[in-house]
Amino acid sequence: MARLGIKRRRPHLSRRREIALFALSASVIAIPTLAAVWAVIVTTEPDLSNLIPINEKSGDDLLLPWPALAQENMLGLTKESMKFVGTRVRALGYMMEIDQPVHNGSLVSQFALLPEPGTLRAPAHRFEDQMILVRLRDQPQPFSARRLVWVWGALRAFSDGRFLYRLDQARVQPAERREIWDYFR
Repeated sequence: MARLGIKRRRPHLSRRREIALFALSASVIAIPTLAAVWAVIVTTEPDLSNLIPINEKSGDDLLLPWPALAQENMLGLTKESMKFVGTRVRALGYMMEIDQPVHNGSLVSQFALLPEPGTLRAPAHRFEDQMILVRLRDQPQPFSARRLVWVWGALRAFSDGRFLYRLDQARVQPAERREIWDYFR
């Protein structure tokens, strides 16, 4: 139509509407992104998988360093891990469900102990040589997902396709985050 001399009118947005449209577009992108970042930050806990105990023992028990459990291959236990197998150890880790979701507060007689709990957006890594099946010796205890706990018990080599280790006759006690730096470096 412009050829015939008829001018085409371009729709005009007021400056105020342009700013409102930009703010709406920016918030549609920014709010979910910031919410995801916030969720990860709030649910992040320290990773224990590379920490070494300051002292080898805690009372009569050996303090278990997670790096000692790591296997280069699954053909056999390393010399470092064999030092702990068959002895009473004290391990710091995160209480996690084994196979199926467990409600917080439910009584459990066993759970998985992991060196890191994952975040809201990324689940914990479940490597066979970085998980310990904890079997409690006394009565069942209340479950608390992703809770930092101390566990005492006899470490055993154990393979069922999911776990390479288990703690038998174990006791569990909640731990505080500051205890990580009191016992490990």
